[in-house]
Amino acid sequence: VANKVIGILSKSGLEAIPTRVDDIDVSLKERCKISNNIGADLFVSIHLNSHKNKNANGAEVWYYSGSIKGKNFANNILTELLKHNVEIKSRGLKTCDYFATLRYTKCPSVVVEAGFISNDIEANYLFSEECIEASAKAITEGILNYIGNNYVR
Repeated sequence: VANKVIGILSKSGLEAIPTRVDDIDVSLKERCKISNNIGADLFVSIHLNSHKNKNANGAEVWYYSGSIKGKNFANNILTELLKHNVEIKSRGLKTCDYFATLRYTKCPSVVVEAGFISNDIEANYLFSEECIEASAKAITEGILNYIGNNYVR
């Protein structure tokens, strides 16, 4: 999904820089450092959720509780995720003050949990090409909507 988001943003004329390009662990501290060193305007971390309760489902987007810009950014992405992935329900916007990528990045930041891989039904959908494309489009449109509505350089 992240690679597709980067591709779509690049085609839109925006520079999107991944904090990792291979399936190699990059520490959260290092991801924040990369974002801050390049002077990123926005930071998006894309994940799939998991829980011991196999019935847990839905998408949620996290932001730093003290960030109005982060909340607006998260809302744009969640709105688009639900619009494009009609099979995914909303778990809403969530705040967290201890997620490193939300706390230590200097720009508005979000953590996108697109659904639950621990839920067999949702996992089947999440790994479908339909959902991957829809999620990438949704996250991209959420970013572009946020930039268009709130971004001042």
